[in-house]
Amino acid sequence: KTASVAVIGAAVDLVLAGGRYLPPRLADLVATPRIAPGSGLTGRQVEVVRLLAQGLANKDIARSLGVSPATVKTHVAQVIALTGATNRTDAALRARERGLL
Repeated sequence: KTASVAVIGAAVDLVLAGGRYLPPRLADLVATPRIAPGSGLTGRQVEVVRLLAQGLANKDIARSLGVSPATVKTHVAQVIALTGATNRTDAALRARERGLL
């Protein structure tokens, strides 16, 4: 009830793409998943987080990977959720800490 329209929209997009959405209050109650091979991140998600760490915008990542910006947006949302990050920058920092970059 307290989520913004943008957050609700991103959550719906994520679920429609086959992902899972966990509200931040619930995410705080569970252990943060590790970002590493075998942690649930797909190869494409690792590619996305690497490009994200280079500071690329979604449309530039999409162009680089040959996918749509909407697909990149979904991957970014999944990476953020899987890493327990709060935003794109935090996701890239967590990836770097775990040796993916």
